[in-house]
Amino acid sequence: MHTTTRLLLPFTGNINALALDYAVQLAEQRQATLVPLALIAAQSGKGARLEHIQQAQDFLELTRRKAERQGVPIEPMRLYTQDAACSIEAIASEMECEAILLFLYGAGEVLLEHAEIRSLMDNSACNMHILLLPEKRGRRMTAHPLHIPFRRRSGDEEQGVALPQERAEKAGSFVQRIIRSGGRG
Repeated sequence: MHTTTRLLLPFTGNINALALDYAVQLAEQRQATLVPLALIAAQSGKGARLEHIQQAQDFLELTRRKAERQGVPIEPMRLYTQDAACSIEAIASEMECEAILLFLYGAGEVLLEHAEIRSLMDNSACNMHILLLPEKRGRRMTAHPLHIPFRRRSGDEEQGVALPQERAEKAGSFVQRIIRSGGRG
């Protein structure tokens, strides 16, 4: 029986077309289904703000169009939540995603807030692909992001794809420094 490989692409705000391009490209390379997850902040008793709902819809539509152009299958989801990091981990587990895609770009936040990324790095048992987007250099940009696979699941060691524990810890501390310093590494 063939199982579907899924990559979770969570979003709470700050759409970045370059990040979406890389997510679709990575899913295509891994022959995976991309699972764009639009998380909408819902405050108890107040509901969600209209602009957050619209931004989530824009994210899902843009991701759908980019994936369609590349022939990458997607399983879009929209979820109202009070705890984005907890919801991301729950969906990743429920959908049996191979990894969560996290993007960083200098001092800016891309798709998720730094606090959400930090929470996932500190508390999640899920595998992650952390992509540090290239910074603009004049009108041109470097070709590819820095891609750091961050493996947490023990079953991956059997498949030979896990980072040694020491490298995983260094990758995590590197990403934590970027987040704390506002992208100045």
